[in-house]
Amino acid sequence: MITEVEWATFVPSALLLAATPGANQLLALRSGLRHGLAPAVSASLGRFAAFALMVIAVAAGLGAVLTESAVALNVIKWCGVAYLGWLGARTLLAAVRGKASRAAAGGEPADEGLNGGRSPRTPRR
Repeated sequence: MITEVEWATFVPSALLLAATPGANQLLALRSGLRHGLAPAVSASLGRFAAFALMVIAVAAGLGAVLTESAVALNVIKWCGVAYLGWLGARTLLAAVRGKASRAAAGGEPADEGLNGGRSPRTPRR
């Protein structure tokens, strides 16, 4: 169980990390410039939803499991590799076919949520 002191350090650290400029903030800026305020806010909500899921997973003990189990960490890493490969192949196929990648990806909130979920700022072993 996480103690109050651990929560008091974890939550501000997690919020600071989430607010650090990165790919998600650039994606939100792109959404705002291309489509206006409402789509940018919607995209940011997708990012924060993914962040909330990651915080819940860590609070449920996933971080401890991954710290202790190299096998579990490698399984998750290779699932990520496969997912990013699939995204890359889909993007290349969409470009070859002349389709917009945004239409294939499901829109701005989905882009931000998925991008937040695969953030490179997550700790590596």
